[in-house]
Amino acid sequence: MRPPVSFPQLCVVAKEQLLADPSIDYGEWAERIKQRLVHLRLGYPESPHRLTAAMEAVERSLAKDDRPRLTPTPPPPTAPLSVRPLSHEEARRALAQLGALGLLKPMPKARPMSTRIADIHAASRVIAAAIVDSVERCEQLERAAQERPVEPAG
Repeated sequence: MRPPVSFPQLCVVAKEQLLADPSIDYGEWAERIKQRLVHLRLGYPESPHRLTAAMEAVERSLAKDDRPRLTPTPPPPTAPLSVRPLSHEEARRALAQLGALGLLKPMPKARPMSTRIADIHAASRVIAAAIVDSVERCEQLERAAQERPVEPAG
């Protein structure tokens, strides 16, 4: 196993990769640094935080040199695609064309519910229906009371 790369070496590699393509996004920049470390036969940093710290140090040093980092231009907006899920048969045909038919696995069966849990679900449905009925009866009585004229006392 190779010893981890030192922080100054990591900064040099990070700066080299950023100057090669200033409009690179952060994730791609990190991947290119890692690839370059492998190519140079250097070990990875001790922790991912060291890589992030080196990238931030490079950006700060370039900002001091009045060389602002270019931000990647976002792709132009595209019209939303009308995509629908494939049917089971369409998926089988597509996978067969790719030679990956063995990757299609059936959905696993749901575990059977115990009778105790089934009874709990049934009881909760009965209770919910009773609550809805009680609320509806209360609302009917309130509407009836509002429609009835109030008789003066006396």
